[in-house]
Amino acid sequence: MLSIQLNNPELESFIQDEYRGDENSLMRQFVEFLKFQKIKSEVKTSIEELDRDEFIGFDEAFEMATAKYAKD
Repeated sequence: MLSIQLNNPELESFIQDEYRGDENSLMRQFVEFLKFQKIKSEVKTSIEELDRDEFIGFDEAFEMATAKYAKD
């Protein structure tokens, strides 16, 4: 189990107002946020690779993306 402690009264107040104790919704949205951040980072890396002319073919990219994200 992972536990996150908040030491920011403003953030804690926002979470309380927004989720009103609904921990399941909070957790679901937090996980979605983390997944989005990971994808955003991967897109940034991909753009940097393209700028350096380091890229792979479409078929290989599609297979890799399908293998990686189809399980979620």
